[in-house]
Amino acid sequence: MKNVKTICKLGILICVVFLLVSCGKNLLKEMKSQVPLYEGAKIVNTTVRDSANTVIFEIAIDAAQASEDEILAFYKDSMGKNGWEYSDEKRYPKNGSVFTLTKNDYGTLSGQTIIKNMKQTGIITLNLHFELIKS
Repeated sequence: MKNVKTICKLGILICVVFLLVSCGKNLLKEMKSQVPLYEGAKIVNTTVRDSANTVIFEIAIDAAQASEDEILAFYKDSMGKNGWEYSDEKRYPKNGSVFTLTKNDYGTLSGQTIIKNMKQTGIITLNLHFELIKS
């Protein structure tokens, strides 16, 4: 009887993990369909938070290939073509900037460029936080 209970618990755990992974894949797929990746950028880390309906990308961009201004313009222009509104931007000299794009009844994309260590690393870090509005 003890083995049956253990097997049932293991089966439930496997089902829960499968559901979490499949939900995360759908959310990740949704983000990739809406948010373009800057040319030459590399995704360094991905975090999926299904309970909050969010995906967070940490992206590295070679500072020799793009400036902070070019990155901000890229997201403003490319997302604007897909119905997203560039609603907020704040600059922090020598540190980076934050920006927000929204699409009514769909979601929010918050971005943060980090240039603080760019001279040492040669990298501009871009954090993108994609949040879908739950329906």
